[in-house]
Amino acid sequence: MSSGSQYEQLNVEEGRSNDESHPLEANGSTKPVHTAHRLDSLDMLRGIIIIVMALDHASGLSGFRLANEIWSNSQLQFEEVGSPLESVFLFITRFITHMCASGFFFLMGLGMVYLFNSRSRHGWSNRKILLHFLARGSILVILQFVWEDGAWSIAFQQKRYIPAFGILQALGLSMILSGIFLVIDHKLSNRYITFRDRRVSYGMVFLATSSFLCILITDIVVHFADPNTDYNPLLRLLFIAGSWKSAFILDCTIPWLGVTLFGCLWGKIFVQLENENRRRFNLILRNGFVFLALFFILRILALTTPIWLGSLRLPHYSSAAEFFNAMFSLSKYPPSFTYLSLFIGLNMILCWVIQRLRLAEYSLATAANVFGKSSLFFYCLHLWLYLLLGYIFNRDRYHLPVWYAYPVWVTGLVILYPMCVAFSSFKAKKPYDSLWK
Repeated sequence: MSSGSQYEQLNVEEGRSNDESHPLEANGSTKPVHTAHRLDSLDMLRGIIIIVMALDHASGLSGFRLANEIWSNSQLQFEEVGSPLESVFLFITRFITHMCASGFFFLMGLGMVYLFNSRSRHGWSNRKILLHFLARGSILVILQFVWEDGAWSIAFQQKRYIPAFGILQALGLSMILSGIFLVIDHKLSNRYITFRDRRVSYGMVFLATSSFLCILITDIVVHFADPNTDYNPLLRLLFIAGSWKSAFILDCTIPWLGVTLFGCLWGKIFVQLENENRRRFNLILRNGFVFLALFFILRILALTTPIWLGSLRLPHYSSAAEFFNAMFSLSKYPPSFTYLSLFIGLNMILCWVIQRLRLAEYSLATAANVFGKSSLFFYCLHLWLYLLLGYIFNRDRYHLPVWYAYPVWVTGLVILYPMCVAFSSFKAKKPYDSLWK
């Protein structure tokens, strides 16, 4: 989005909209103009996620060290890294970048609710909205294989193109499937149950239950999976990350669908509390701390007792330092419940901090807002830009310490900023229902 909030501002009196969203953001809203500022914190959160994500990809595409976070890796996360200083630096860098994937899916789900409501007010049928999500999701899946995978194949010096099922295809499939869930939620929204003198729609219960089951079932399936078994491609795509013939499946569909549905649930909560801004952000803060507590409880139990639920990687440790390392040696491929508890919780807390301190109002937030409102454009450009910069800064593709990636990261952001500003201006001229939005 080019100006104002990335979520739609609907001018009720004139019956027109400056809705601006795109396949990665999946956003839109039915909020009046005078309340649009309430979502500025979500705009900025998306921008921060984009900037931090670029650091992670600057490292990988430039030939620097990457961590192995697949479920079948039972080693401590950084035990094979060189010096202690490098280990600490890599740990901190990788830790902060883990917030990105969970934040993307959570915000996408939240934005889909606003888009669904917005299009309904414009007179769109459920079928038309579903087709819109299908088109956007399909674009992401196509970009994964025709645009992103080529960059990573070159970065890893593969002799031929290696198809990898990464975050774009997971975002696309999650968007398509979540659209179906939102239609079901819409049909259930007029029926309620009473809980502690509060009415909760059947639709919200449906979203919450579906989200939890997606993540829980993934944990159970992967826990009993054998790393040496050659699973069929459907099982790989849905649950068990790993290789299948010449392809490599990283971001499985079902757990990330669970995160997207969780975002949809929060979108419903945000809509219900649109006139109680303080309350909804205090609620997101409390839930953030609940998820952090869940992470520590479940992870400590998994490492010290036979209770494994929620943890897919359980590396051995023999010292206090190794125990700390093991605490955060989590499975990202697929994301375990403890992984998601930690990083969704941190995203929620960061969202509250941005809102509470009104960080989006400061001039320093401009870059974050620009990147956040042109996130798909940024994503597509940054892959090949950092690959090119990697060959300039690290021509021989040595596995250098991760701190060498920082100047590459900053250089890329400086180059991308004016491009994203220009794209935002281009996008602002498109109608609200354009796929460019």
